[in-house]
Amino acid sequence: MRGRAAKVFRMHGMIEESIEQLHLAGDDTNLAAVVAEFGSQLIEEERWPELDRVLARVPSDVLDNEPALLLLRAWLLGDYESRHREMSAVLDRAEALLERGNVAETASIRRLRGEIAALRGAYEDLLSGDFDGAVAEEEVAMELLADSPGRHLTFAFVAGVVSLAGAGRPQEAHRLANSVMGDDRFAGAPFDPMAWAFPFLGWLEGDLSLEERYATQLLTIGERYGLVDTVASARYFLGTSAYERNRIDEARQHLDKVIADRYATQAANTIHSWIALALIEMAQGRGDEADAHAASMMQYVLDTHSDYFQPTAEAFLAELDLRRGRTAAALRWVHHADPEAQRHRFMFFDPASTYVEVLLSSKSDADHGRQLLEQYLAEAKRRNHRPLTIRLLGIRALDRAISGDESGALDSLGQAIRLSQEGGMVRRLADLGPPLVPLLHRLDVTGDGLAHVGAVLAAIEPETDGSVATAQSAPTVAGEPALTPREFDVLRLLAEHKTNQEIGRELFIAPGTVKKNTVRLYDKLNVHGRREAVAKARALGYLPD
Repeated sequence: MRGRAAKVFRMHGMIEESIEQLHLAGDDTNLAAVVAEFGSQLIEEERWPELDRVLARVPSDVLDNEPALLLLRAWLLGDYESRHREMSAVLDRAEALLERGNVAETASIRRLRGEIAALRGAYEDLLSGDFDGAVAEEEVAMELLADSPGRHLTFAFVAGVVSLAGAGRPQEAHRLANSVMGDDRFAGAPFDPMAWAFPFLGWLEGDLSLEERYATQLLTIGERYGLVDTVASARYFLGTSAYERNRIDEARQHLDKVIADRYATQAANTIHSWIALALIEMAQGRGDEADAHAASMMQYVLDTHSDYFQPTAEAFLAELDLRRGRTAAALRWVHHADPEAQRHRFMFFDPASTYVEVLLSSKSDADHGRQLLEQYLAEAKRRNHRPLTIRLLGIRALDRAISGDESGALDSLGQAIRLSQEGGMVRRLADLGPPLVPLLHRLDVTGDGLAHVGAVLAAIEPETDGSVATAQSAPTVAGEPALTPREFDVLRLLAEHKTNQEIGRELFIAPGTVKKNTVRLYDKLNVHGRREAVAKARALGYLPD
């Protein structure tokens, strides 16, 4: 009776009800077959929450003894939830069952072995920095899955491309990505390896145009086929790329949509999008809002039990602590953090630079920070990781300037400007903040390089374009023109009889920028000099007597 009911439910697309009837009937064989078939369909359609519910209905003794069901569980844990330790244990169990069964190498067994290789290569080897091992695993996966085109084969291609890039083999990475062009297996299919692989390559190589071109294609594919995860991935790429170009409103529009779908898409997209949103708030001077985004991100990590991303979230909290002047909290983090556990190498936020920055903020840790800076920088250059290279060069420039090595500082910053200008990256350097401004003004650059320096300066000092640089409120008087926070800071220092050079050093801006703010200040107060400006400001209540 229950078997017939299960068949009727299945015929009407009521799979979860069919599974329940098969379980009550004790028909574990058919139950496993139905779940394996339906679960594979759910993965192809990126219906992760539904897959989670379906697997929860399978008795543990059935799931734990069926390799096909274990692989469904492994994809859910590894690709969707980023719970990689649990994923590895499930893969070990599935592999042991396949070995113990001594079964013939059928097409379905080859497919399962290919899936195991794909997941191990991506979420064990690649994420641990064993790029060559990851390349080898993905080559096995691509061979075993060659006759099973779909999401898993595309996953293996993309992981192989990223692994080759991480291994410092960019030409091979591009060849592999381009090798699927004209491949009939992917013609008209929702999972195009090129649309997935090139956004990663564009990011790693600091080529935002390449990233945006293929991410736009990925978005079109995702929307055409109704694939929530694909759409979120595309918006993650487009949002973080727009942020790097300092197109803040465009970035926010994409990233907000990723967060809105956070329980239906991969944890990686969600967490890095939340980080980018927090950085947007910091760029616009809203530190409290940045803290709120970071707190929501951390709560999400805890809710989803993502062991892999908890160190990432903690590293970003330290990044915010450092930027907001909470240096003691950042140092508490760095003294117990494992720098190798913080390395993510191919996503938007790489905690390696945070680790270095925090160490350099402490006199007692600075030497260790410099040692790691040079180690990480050499590795980033060797692997052609442009975003990390640019950021570390900027950090090195600031450190050398503080140490009195202006020539070395300008050399490092010049390298960073050239690399960031080639790919259109602005915020990689702008996020280092006002201390970078004096060095930028002293760089000897021309042409496109000079325009790029201007773009970085505008991102650091947005008030030069007519907007406000910080969230700090300046005093206002009814009927009088409002001063920007920067203008108020300049006014306060004028009252202390500081020169333009002294004001520039204190505010971390160039003397020329001080002069621009002073001219605007005089114009707003309708005065002609310092004494008049200070006197009128006191009369209006902008400054104390």
